[in-house]
Amino acid sequence: MFAAASQEDSLKDLSRAAESFWERGQLKQAEETARRALDGQKQLLGDCHRETLTTATTLAGILKQQDRDDEAAAMFEDTLRTADEVLESDDLVTLRILNDFGLLLQKQRKFDAARRMLERATRGYIAHYGEKHDSSITSMTNLARVMKNQQDYEEAEDIFRHGLALREGLLGVTHPETGESVRFLGELLLETDRGEEAESLFRTTLDRQVALTGGNNIDLLECMDPFAMLMLDYGRTDAAAEIAKRAVQTRRQWKDKHALDTVHPHTLTSLNNLAGVLQSCGDISSAEGIHRDVLQGSLLVLGPDHPNTLSTCSNLAGVLEKRGAFAEAEDLNRQAYEGRVTIFGPEHPKTIASMADLVNVLAWQEKLVEAIGLNIALVDVKRKVMGPDNPSTLWSMFTLGVLYERQGKLRTARDIFDTAFEAATTVCPPDHPVYRSLGASCDRVKDVRDTLD
Repeated sequence: MFAAASQEDSLKDLSRAAESFWERGQLKQAEETARRALDGQKQLLGDCHRETLTTATTLAGILKQQDRDDEAAAMFEDTLRTADEVLESDDLVTLRILNDFGLLLQKQRKFDAARRMLERATRGYIAHYGEKHDSSITSMTNLARVMKNQQDYEEAEDIFRHGLALREGLLGVTHPETGESVRFLGELLLETDRGEEAESLFRTTLDRQVALTGGNNIDLLECMDPFAMLMLDYGRTDAAAEIAKRAVQTRRQWKDKHALDTVHPHTLTSLNNLAGVLQSCGDISSAEGIHRDVLQGSLLVLGPDHPNTLSTCSNLAGVLEKRGAFAEAEDLNRQAYEGRVTIFGPEHPKTIASMADLVNVLAWQEKLVEAIGLNIALVDVKRKVMGPDNPSTLWSMFTLGVLYERQGKLRTARDIFDTAFEAATTVCPPDHPVYRSLGASCDRVKDVRDTLD
Protein backbone atom coordinates (compact mmCIF):
# COMPACT_ATOMS: atom_id res chain seq x y z
CA MET A 1 0.00 0.00 0.00
CA PHE A 2 2.73 2.44 1.00
CA ALA A 3 4.82 1.41 -2.00
CA ALA A 4 1.90 2.09 -4.34
CA ALA A 5 1.32 5.49 -2.74
CA SER A 6 5.00 6.28 -3.12
CA GLN A 7 4.90 5.24 -6.77
CA GLU A 8 1.82 7.39 -7.36
CA ASP A 9 3.62 10.40 -5.86
CA SER A 10 6.68 9.71 -8.01
CA LEU A 11 4.56 9.64 -11.16
CA LYS A 12 2.85 12.86 -10.11
CA ASP A 13 6.28 14.46 -9.65
CA LEU A 14 7.27 13.19 -13.09
CA SER A 15 4.17 14.82 -14.58
CA ARG A 16 5.07 18.10 -12.87
CA ALA A 17 8.60 17.81 -14.23
CA ALA A 18 7.13 17.52 -17.73
CA GLU A 19 5.21 20.75 -17.16
CA SER A 20 8.40 22.41 -15.93
CA PHE A 21 10.29 21.33 -19.07
CA TRP A 22 7.37 22.64 -21.13
CA GLU A 23 7.44 26.04 -19.43
CA ARG A 24 11.18 26.28 -20.11
CA GLY A 25 10.70 25.47 -23.79
CA GLN A 26 12.46 22.09 -23.57
CA LEU A 27 9.78 20.39 -25.61
CA LYS A 28 11.50 17.09 -26.40
CA GLN A 29 12.31 16.49 -22.74
CA ALA A 30 8.80 17.60 -21.82
CA GLU A 31 7.20 15.13 -24.22
CA GLU A 32 9.42 12.23 -23.17
CA THR A 33 8.80 12.91 -19.47
CA ALA A 34 5.04 13.31 -19.92
CA ARG A 35 4.82 10.03 -21.86
CA ARG A 36 6.74 8.20 -19.12
CA ALA A 37 4.45 9.65 -16.47
CA LEU A 38 1.32 8.85 -18.49
CA ASP A 39 2.34 5.26 -19.20
CA GLY A 40 3.09 4.72 -15.52
CA GLN A 41 -0.17 6.29 -14.36
CA LYS A 42 -2.21 4.22 -16.79
CA GLN A 43 -0.64 1.03 -15.42
CA LEU A 44 -0.87 2.02 -11.76
CA LEU A 45 -4.05 4.12 -11.62
CA GLY A 46 -5.95 3.31 -14.79
CA ASP A 47 -7.09 5.42 -17.72
CA CYS A 48 -9.88 7.14 -15.77
CA HIS A 49 -7.93 8.50 -12.80
CA ARG A 50 -7.77 12.29 -12.41
CA GLU A 51 -3.95 12.28 -12.39
CA THR A 52 -3.87 10.23 -15.60
CA LEU A 53 -6.25 12.65 -17.27
CA THR A 54 -4.22 15.62 -16.04
CA THR A 55 -1.00 14.24 -17.51
CA ALA A 56 -2.75 13.40 -20.78
CA THR A 57 -3.90 17.02 -20.99
CA THR A 58 -0.35 18.21 -20.36
CA LEU A 59 0.99 15.93 -23.10
CA ALA A 60 -1.64 17.18 -25.55
CA GLY A 61 -0.58 20.74 -24.78
CA ILE A 62 3.08 19.88 -25.41
CA LEU A 63 2.16 18.36 -28.77
CA LYS A 64 0.19 21.51 -29.64
CA GLN A 65 3.24 23.62 -28.76
CA GLN A 66 5.21 21.61 -31.32
CA ASP A 67 2.52 22.29 -33.97
CA ARG A 68 1.52 18.62 -33.97
CA ASP A 69 -2.08 19.72 -33.88
CA ASP A 70 -3.76 16.58 -35.21
CA GLU A 71 -2.03 14.41 -32.59
CA ALA A 72 -2.93 16.92 -29.89
CA ALA A 73 -6.57 17.07 -31.02
CA ALA A 74 -6.91 13.27 -30.93
CA MET A 75 -5.47 13.17 -27.42
CA PHE A 76 -7.70 16.02 -26.20
CA GLU A 77 -10.75 14.30 -27.68
CA ASP A 78 -10.01 10.96 -26.00
CA THR A 79 -9.19 12.64 -22.69
CA LEU A 80 -12.36 14.75 -22.73
CA ARG A 81 -14.51 11.73 -23.56
CA THR A 82 -13.11 9.87 -20.55
CA ALA A 83 -13.42 12.91 -18.26
CA ASP A 84 -17.07 13.38 -19.24
CA GLU A 85 -17.73 9.75 -18.32
CA VAL A 86 -16.05 9.69 -14.91
CA LEU A 87 -15.84 13.27 -13.56
CA GLU A 88 -18.35 15.95 -12.64
CA SER A 89 -19.09 18.54 -15.31
CA ASP A 90 -17.43 21.32 -13.28
CA ASP A 91 -14.43 19.26 -12.16
CA LEU A 92 -11.30 21.35 -12.63
CA VAL A 93 -9.62 18.65 -14.71
CA THR A 94 -12.56 18.62 -17.12
CA LEU A 95 -12.57 22.42 -17.28
CA ARG A 96 -8.85 22.52 -18.09
CA ILE A 97 -9.36 20.01 -20.91
CA LEU A 98 -12.25 22.05 -22.31
CA ASN A 99 -10.26 25.28 -22.18
CA ASP A 100 -7.07 23.86 -23.70
CA PHE A 101 -8.93 21.87 -26.36
CA GLY A 102 -10.94 24.99 -27.23
CA LEU A 103 -7.73 26.97 -27.77
CA LEU A 104 -6.38 24.24 -30.07
CA LEU A 105 -9.60 24.25 -32.09
CA GLN A 106 -9.31 28.03 -32.35
CA LYS A 107 -5.75 27.62 -33.65
CA GLN A 108 -7.11 25.16 -36.23
CA ARG A 109 -9.77 27.76 -37.17
CA LYS A 110 -12.56 25.41 -36.12
CA PHE A 111 -14.34 28.29 -34.46
CA ASP A 112 -17.79 26.74 -33.93
CA ALA A 113 -16.34 23.75 -32.09
CA ALA A 114 -13.95 26.00 -30.17
CA ARG A 115 -16.84 28.19 -29.06
CA ARG A 116 -18.80 25.22 -27.76
CA MET A 117 -15.81 24.04 -25.74
CA LEU A 118 -15.10 27.46 -24.27
CA GLU A 119 -18.75 28.14 -23.46
CA ARG A 120 -18.76 24.93 -21.42
CA ALA A 121 -15.48 25.86 -19.75
CA THR A 122 -16.67 29.37 -18.88
CA ARG A 123 -19.95 28.13 -17.40
CA GLY A 124 -18.04 25.55 -15.39
CA TYR A 125 -15.43 27.95 -14.01
CA ILE A 126 -18.09 30.48 -13.03
CA ALA A 127 -20.11 27.73 -11.32
CA HIS A 128 -17.00 26.55 -9.48
CA TYR A 129 -15.36 29.87 -8.55
CA GLY A 130 -17.78 32.65 -9.38
CA GLU A 131 -17.01 35.43 -11.86
CA LYS A 132 -14.36 37.20 -9.80
CA HIS A 133 -11.66 34.57 -10.22
CA ASP A 134 -8.73 34.56 -12.62
CA SER A 135 -9.68 31.22 -14.20
CA SER A 136 -13.24 32.42 -14.86
CA ILE A 137 -12.05 35.69 -16.38
CA THR A 138 -9.43 33.93 -18.52
CA SER A 139 -12.01 31.47 -19.83
CA MET A 140 -14.56 34.14 -20.70
CA THR A 141 -11.81 36.14 -22.42
CA ASN A 142 -10.83 33.10 -24.49
CA LEU A 143 -14.48 32.69 -25.43
CA ALA A 144 -14.72 36.33 -26.52
CA ARG A 145 -11.63 35.91 -28.71
CA VAL A 146 -13.32 33.05 -30.57
CA MET A 147 -16.48 35.15 -30.93
CA LYS A 148 -14.32 37.86 -32.50
CA ASN A 149 -12.90 35.26 -34.89
CA GLN A 150 -16.51 34.51 -35.87
CA GLN A 151 -17.11 38.26 -36.34
CA ASP A 152 -19.66 38.21 -33.53
CA TYR A 153 -18.25 41.58 -32.54
CA GLU A 154 -21.06 42.94 -30.38
CA GLU A 155 -21.18 39.99 -27.98
CA ALA A 156 -17.38 39.68 -27.97
CA GLU A 157 -17.01 43.37 -27.08
CA ASP A 158 -19.47 43.05 -24.20
CA ILE A 159 -17.50 40.13 -22.76
CA PHE A 160 -14.13 41.85 -23.29
CA ARG A 161 -15.36 44.95 -21.45
CA HIS A 162 -16.84 42.86 -18.65
CA GLY A 163 -13.64 40.84 -18.31
CA LEU A 164 -11.55 44.02 -18.27
CA ALA A 165 -13.68 45.50 -15.48
CA LEU A 166 -13.40 42.28 -13.47
CA ARG A 167 -9.63 42.08 -13.92
CA GLU A 168 -9.10 45.71 -13.04
CA GLY A 169 -11.15 45.26 -9.88
CA LEU A 170 -9.39 42.02 -8.97
CA LEU A 171 -5.79 42.78 -9.99
CA GLY A 172 -5.52 46.54 -10.51
CA VAL A 173 -4.77 48.58 -13.61
CA THR A 174 -1.01 47.90 -13.56
CA HIS A 175 -1.21 44.10 -13.64
CA PRO A 176 -0.08 42.43 -16.92
CA GLU A 177 -3.32 40.44 -17.17
CA THR A 178 -5.31 43.67 -17.01
CA GLY A 179 -3.11 44.98 -19.80
CA GLU A 180 -3.87 41.82 -21.76
CA SER A 181 -7.60 42.50 -21.41
CA VAL A 182 -7.04 46.06 -22.68
CA ARG A 183 -5.14 44.65 -25.66
CA PHE A 184 -7.93 42.23 -26.61
CA LEU A 185 -10.51 45.00 -26.45
CA GLY A 186 -8.24 47.34 -28.41
CA GLU A 187 -7.71 44.72 -31.10
CA LEU A 188 -11.47 44.37 -31.53
CA LEU A 189 -11.80 48.16 -31.81
CA LEU A 190 -9.09 48.23 -34.48
CA GLU A 191 -10.67 45.36 -36.37
CA THR A 192 -14.01 47.20 -36.40
CA ASP A 193 -12.44 50.42 -37.75
CA ARG A 194 -12.43 52.30 -34.45
CA GLY A 195 -8.73 53.09 -34.42
CA GLU A 196 -9.05 56.43 -32.64
CA GLU A 197 -10.98 54.75 -29.84
CA ALA A 198 -8.31 52.05 -29.59
CA GLU A 199 -5.51 54.64 -29.41
CA SER A 200 -7.39 56.53 -26.71
CA LEU A 201 -7.89 53.30 -24.74
CA PHE A 202 -4.18 52.45 -24.90
CA ARG A 203 -3.00 55.97 -24.04
CA THR A 204 -5.41 56.26 -21.12
CA THR A 205 -4.33 52.88 -19.78
CA LEU A 206 -0.64 53.76 -20.00
CA ASP A 207 -1.19 57.19 -18.43
CA ARG A 208 -3.01 55.60 -15.49
CA GLN A 209 -0.27 53.01 -15.07
CA VAL A 210 2.47 55.66 -15.13
CA ALA A 211 0.57 57.75 -12.60
CA LEU A 212 0.35 54.78 -10.24
CA THR A 213 3.89 53.44 -10.68
CA GLY A 214 6.00 56.48 -11.49
CA GLY A 215 6.82 55.01 -14.90
CA ASN A 216 9.51 52.54 -13.83
CA ASN A 217 7.39 49.45 -13.28
CA ILE A 218 8.51 46.61 -15.54
CA ASP A 219 4.88 45.54 -16.00
CA LEU A 220 4.50 48.66 -18.15
CA LEU A 221 6.74 47.07 -20.76
CA GLU A 222 4.47 44.04 -20.95
CA CYS A 223 1.57 46.37 -21.75
CA MET A 224 3.44 48.63 -24.15
CA ASP A 225 4.67 45.69 -26.22
CA PRO A 226 1.27 44.42 -27.47
CA PHE A 227 -0.18 47.92 -27.72
CA ALA A 228 2.65 49.03 -30.01
CA MET A 229 2.53 45.85 -32.08
CA LEU A 230 -1.21 46.19 -32.64
CA MET A 231 -0.85 49.80 -33.76
CA LEU A 232 1.86 48.73 -36.21
CA ASP A 233 -0.17 45.77 -37.51
CA TYR A 234 -3.09 48.06 -38.29
CA GLY A 235 -0.95 50.67 -40.02
CA ARG A 236 -0.99 53.25 -37.23
CA THR A 237 2.78 53.71 -37.27
CA ASP A 238 2.84 57.10 -35.52
CA ALA A 239 1.00 55.67 -32.52
CA ALA A 240 3.22 52.57 -32.57
CA ALA A 241 6.37 54.72 -32.58
CA GLU A 242 5.02 56.89 -29.76
CA ILE A 243 4.30 53.89 -27.54
CA ALA A 244 7.64 52.28 -28.41
CA LYS A 245 9.53 55.46 -27.48
CA ARG A 246 7.76 55.53 -24.13
CA ALA A 247 8.84 51.92 -23.73
CA VAL A 248 12.48 52.86 -24.40
CA GLN A 249 12.32 55.41 -21.58
CA THR A 250 10.73 52.85 -19.25
CA ARG A 251 13.46 50.38 -20.20
CA ARG A 252 16.17 52.89 -19.30
CA GLN A 253 14.61 53.50 -15.87
CA TRP A 254 14.18 49.77 -15.31
CA LYS A 255 17.69 48.85 -16.47
CA ASP A 256 19.22 51.18 -13.88
CA LYS A 257 17.48 49.27 -11.08
CA HIS A 258 17.29 45.61 -12.13
CA ALA A 259 19.86 42.94 -12.98
CA LEU A 260 19.14 41.09 -16.21
CA ASP A 261 19.38 37.70 -14.53
CA THR A 262 16.34 38.55 -12.36
CA VAL A 263 14.03 39.38 -15.27
CA HIS A 264 10.92 37.28 -15.88
CA PRO A 265 10.84 35.49 -19.26
CA HIS A 266 7.59 37.29 -20.16
CA THR A 267 9.41 40.60 -19.77
CA LEU A 268 12.16 39.42 -22.10
CA THR A 269 9.52 38.52 -24.69
CA SER A 270 7.94 41.97 -24.35
CA LEU A 271 11.29 43.70 -24.80
CA ASN A 272 12.02 41.55 -27.83
CA ASN A 273 8.70 42.49 -29.43
CA LEU A 274 9.21 46.18 -28.69
CA ALA A 275 12.60 46.02 -30.38
CA GLY A 276 10.83 44.65 -33.44
CA VAL A 277 8.41 47.59 -33.43
CA LEU A 278 11.28 50.07 -33.14
CA GLN A 279 13.07 48.35 -36.00
CA SER A 280 9.94 48.56 -38.18
CA CYS A 281 9.63 52.26 -37.31
CA GLY A 282 13.25 52.85 -38.38
CA ASP A 283 14.90 53.23 -34.96
CA ILE A 284 17.59 50.61 -35.62
CA SER A 285 19.96 51.80 -32.89
CA SER A 286 17.39 51.50 -30.09
CA ALA A 287 16.22 48.15 -31.48
CA GLU A 288 19.77 46.78 -31.42
CA GLY A 289 20.32 47.92 -27.83
CA ILE A 290 17.15 46.23 -26.63
CA HIS A 291 17.87 43.04 -28.58
CA ARG A 292 21.30 42.86 -26.94
CA ASP A 293 19.76 43.28 -23.48
CA VAL A 294 17.20 40.59 -24.26
CA LEU A 295 19.88 38.18 -25.50
CA GLN A 296 21.99 38.72 -22.40
CA GLY A 297 18.96 38.24 -20.16
CA SER A 298 17.77 35.18 -22.09
CA LEU A 299 21.17 33.51 -21.78
CA LEU A 300 21.10 34.11 -18.02
CA VAL A 301 17.45 33.28 -17.34
CA LEU A 302 16.54 30.71 -20.00
CA GLY A 303 19.85 29.30 -21.19
CA PRO A 304 21.44 29.17 -24.66
CA ASP A 305 19.21 26.42 -26.05
CA HIS A 306 15.79 27.86 -25.15
CA PRO A 307 13.57 28.61 -28.19
CA ASN A 308 13.16 32.24 -27.07
CA THR A 309 16.93 32.68 -26.78
CA LEU A 310 17.34 31.34 -30.30
CA SER A 311 14.63 33.70 -31.57
CA THR A 312 16.50 36.61 -30.00
CA CYS A 313 19.71 35.49 -31.71
CA SER A 314 17.85 35.57 -35.01
CA ASN A 315 16.25 38.96 -34.34
CA LEU A 316 19.53 40.60 -33.30
CA ALA A 317 21.20 39.11 -36.38
CA GLY A 318 18.56 40.77 -38.55
CA VAL A 319 19.32 44.19 -37.05
CA LEU A 320 23.07 43.69 -37.40
CA GLU A 321 22.68 42.64 -41.02
CA LYS A 322 20.82 45.89 -41.76
CA ARG A 323 23.81 47.93 -40.63
CA GLY A 324 26.38 45.70 -42.31
CA ALA A 325 27.76 43.84 -39.29
CA PHE A 326 27.72 40.59 -41.23
CA ALA A 327 30.30 38.57 -39.26
CA GLU A 328 28.43 38.91 -35.96
CA ALA A 329 25.12 38.37 -37.75
CA GLU A 330 26.50 35.13 -39.22
CA ASP A 331 27.54 33.85 -35.79
CA LEU A 332 24.10 34.58 -34.34
CA ASN A 333 22.23 33.08 -37.30
CA ARG A 334 24.38 29.96 -37.04
CA GLN A 335 23.56 29.65 -33.33
CA ALA A 336 19.85 30.01 -34.10
CA TYR A 337 19.96 27.47 -36.93
CA GLU A 338 21.97 24.82 -35.09
CA GLY A 339 19.90 25.25 -31.93
CA ARG A 340 16.63 24.93 -33.80
CA VAL A 341 17.82 21.79 -35.59
CA THR A 342 18.49 20.28 -32.16
CA ILE A 343 15.23 21.41 -30.55
CA PHE A 344 12.70 21.28 -33.39
CA GLY A 345 14.35 19.10 -36.02
CA PRO A 346 15.45 20.04 -39.57
CA GLU A 347 11.93 20.30 -41.04
CA HIS A 348 10.33 22.72 -38.56
CA PRO A 349 9.28 26.13 -39.99
CA LYS A 350 11.57 27.99 -37.59
CA THR A 351 14.54 25.82 -38.57
CA ILE A 352 13.82 26.43 -42.24
CA ALA A 353 13.60 30.19 -41.60
CA SER A 354 16.99 30.07 -39.88
CA MET A 355 18.49 28.21 -42.84
CA ALA A 356 17.31 31.00 -45.15
CA ASP A 357 18.71 33.68 -42.83
CA LEU A 358 22.08 31.96 -42.73
CA VAL A 359 22.17 31.61 -46.52
CA ASN A 360 21.52 35.35 -46.87
CA VAL A 361 24.24 36.47 -44.49
CA LEU A 362 26.76 34.08 -46.07
CA ALA A 363 25.88 35.51 -49.48
CA TRP A 364 26.41 39.07 -48.24
CA GLN A 365 29.96 38.07 -47.34
CA GLU A 366 30.57 36.33 -50.69
CA LYS A 367 30.95 32.95 -48.93
CA LEU A 368 29.38 31.42 -51.98
CA VAL A 369 30.46 27.80 -51.62
CA GLU A 370 28.92 27.41 -48.16
CA ALA A 371 25.90 29.51 -49.12
CA ILE A 372 25.22 27.33 -52.16
CA GLY A 373 25.56 24.09 -50.19
CA LEU A 374 23.13 25.32 -47.55
CA ASN A 375 20.76 26.76 -50.17
CA ILE A 376 20.62 23.37 -51.92
CA ALA A 377 19.67 21.76 -48.60
CA LEU A 378 17.10 24.53 -48.08
CA VAL A 379 15.45 23.84 -51.44
CA ASP A 380 15.39 20.11 -50.68
CA VAL A 381 13.72 20.50 -47.29
CA LYS A 382 11.20 23.03 -48.64
CA ARG A 383 10.29 20.65 -51.47
CA LYS A 384 9.68 17.93 -48.90
CA VAL A 385 7.76 20.04 -46.37
CA MET A 386 6.00 22.65 -48.53
CA GLY A 387 5.93 21.03 -51.95
CA PRO A 388 7.99 21.65 -55.10
CA ASP A 389 5.70 24.38 -56.47
CA ASN A 390 5.19 26.37 -53.27
CA PRO A 391 6.18 30.04 -53.80
CA SER A 392 8.55 29.81 -50.84
CA THR A 393 10.30 26.84 -52.46
CA LEU A 394 10.51 28.71 -55.75
CA TRP A 395 11.97 31.75 -54.01
CA SER A 396 14.74 29.60 -52.54
CA MET A 397 15.39 28.23 -56.02
CA PHE A 398 15.67 31.85 -57.21
CA THR A 399 18.25 32.65 -54.51
CA LEU A 400 20.17 29.48 -55.42
CA GLY A 401 20.23 30.52 -59.06
CA VAL A 402 21.51 33.98 -58.09
CA LEU A 403 24.33 32.41 -56.08
CA TYR A 404 25.39 30.25 -59.04
CA GLU A 405 25.18 33.33 -61.27
CA ARG A 406 27.51 35.21 -58.92
CA GLN A 407 29.90 32.24 -59.11
CA GLY A 408 29.92 32.60 -62.87
CA LYS A 409 28.12 29.29 -63.42
CA LEU A 410 25.56 30.77 -65.75
CA ARG A 411 24.25 27.56 -67.37
CA THR A 412 23.46 26.08 -63.96
CA ALA A 413 21.81 29.35 -62.92
CA ARG A 414 19.78 29.47 -66.15
CA ASP A 415 18.53 25.90 -65.69
CA ILE A 416 17.41 26.65 -62.13
CA PHE A 417 15.70 29.91 -63.15
CA ASP A 418 13.91 28.24 -66.07
CA THR A 419 12.66 25.33 -63.95
CA ALA A 420 11.45 27.61 -61.17
CA PHE A 421 9.85 30.12 -63.54
CA GLU A 422 7.91 27.39 -65.33
CA ALA A 423 6.41 26.38 -61.98
CA ALA A 424 5.82 30.02 -60.99
CA THR A 425 3.69 30.65 -64.08
CA THR A 426 1.16 28.12 -62.75
CA VAL A 427 1.08 29.13 -59.06
CA CYS A 428 1.92 32.86 -58.94
CA PRO A 429 0.13 35.82 -60.53
CA PRO A 430 2.29 38.03 -62.80
CA ASP A 431 2.63 40.73 -60.14
CA HIS A 432 3.91 38.28 -57.50
CA PRO A 433 7.52 38.97 -56.39
CA VAL A 434 8.57 35.38 -57.13
CA TYR A 435 7.13 35.54 -60.66
CA ARG A 436 8.72 38.91 -61.40
CA SER A 437 12.13 38.01 -59.95
CA LEU A 438 12.35 34.71 -61.79
CA GLY A 439 11.12 36.23 -65.05
CA ALA A 440 13.75 38.97 -64.91
CA SER A 441 16.47 36.42 -64.09
CA CYS A 442 15.49 34.19 -67.01
CA ASP A 443 15.77 37.17 -69.36
CA ARG A 444 19.12 38.13 -67.88
CA VAL A 445 20.84 34.78 -68.48
CA LYS A 446 18.96 33.43 -71.50
CA ASP A 447 21.88 33.96 -73.88
CA VAL A 448 24.70 32.31 -71.95
CA ARG A 449 28.14 32.81 -73.47
CA ASP A 450 31.05 33.11 -71.04
CA THR A 451 30.38 30.69 -68.20
CA LEU A 452 32.44 28.71 -65.73
CA ASP A 453 30.31 25.55 -65.87
